[in-house]
Amino acid sequence: MLHNENDQQGHLLRNILLFGRLLRAAGINIMPAQIIDLAEGLNHIDIRSREDFKNSARTIFVSKR
Repeated sequence: MLHNENDQQGHLLRNILLFGRLLRAAGINIMPAQIIDLAEGLNHIDIRSREDFKNSARTIFVSKR
């Protein structure tokens, strides 16, 4: 079971990285540190909650300048 859990975490991390690249391609300035912050922050939320995940990503990725 641990192997499957690690695979799922690996897929999630890969998807977070791809999402960061997609945001950059769309012209949104996403720094590598923000991607790392999101990945680490997911340890503190229930990632099964779409709303919690979305709010975490929004908090880390969105800033007004």
